[in-house]
Amino acid sequence: MLGLLGVEPAGEGLAGDLAGVLEVRADAASRQARIEAGAAAIDALTARLAGPKCRLKTRVAVEDEAAAVLARTGAERWISYTVAESTEETYRQEHRGRPGAGTRYPRHTRTRHTIGWDTRLDVLAYDAATDGAFPLITNDTLTEAEVLAAYRYQPHLERRHHLLKSVQHADPVLLRNPARIEALFCCQFLALLLAALIERQIRAAMKTASTRDIPLYPELRACPVPSAERILEIFAVQPATSYTATVNSCRPSNPNSTRSSSRYSTCSPSPPPTT
Repeated sequence: MLGLLGVEPAGEGLAGDLAGVLEVRADAASRQARIEAGAAAIDALTARLAGPKCRLKTRVAVEDEAAAVLARTGAERWISYTVAESTEETYRQEHRGRPGAGTRYPRHTRTRHTIGWDTRLDVLAYDAATDGAFPLITNDTLTEAEVLAAYRYQPHLERRHHLLKSVQHADPVLLRNPARIEALFCCQFLALLLAALIERQIRAAMKTASTRDIPLYPELRACPVPSAERILEIFAVQPATSYTATVNSCRPSNPNSTRSSSRYSTCSPSPPPTT
């Protein structure tokens, strides 16, 4: 279950203080702009209600329209409104023509609606307390300090972004159909998921076998943290061959290499299936 564990400060030192001040001002300005836009929308709706041809005849319709205009401006959180009803009486001549002594003037009534709005100061003060900060949310059982430390470790944070941009070569493409855009991004996401699962399986097997590293780098140099990119590069040397690995190695054998190592056993191709 996700939960709010804390907030990340804007930064440290003079540059961090300056960035924090700018973020606080930006958050406050953005909120104030939405409040002003919401107030202007309510005032415009009030002017519509006062017009002679307003089509909002019921209280429910007026309340729905007020909620809709506040939602469009993004100010529904900070502005509250009330709808009031009043009855307007008018007297008009019953028939056309010049009025006389016996002309009657029946009474006509019309319900008018007015809207009054106010700023929710308690909500405004609550939101202003978090200006310049953003929440850190996790589904792991970590303390607030551990969550902040894990977030600030940028290699973990940017690892999948690096794979998406460099290894998978995710570049901007021109697609007019939104369904194709979603499908392409789904393929990229599935590729990222498969890469993460490959790395997880290899590293879990290394931990189970108490293996500190495996020779994935050129010249059989040790690799303590195998990446999916390097693993796929190794197996892409002979894409038509399947491999079976021993406990202490997952690198395919190279028949042309004169190097030998007693520390690691090599992988051998699996025999072709019988038909």
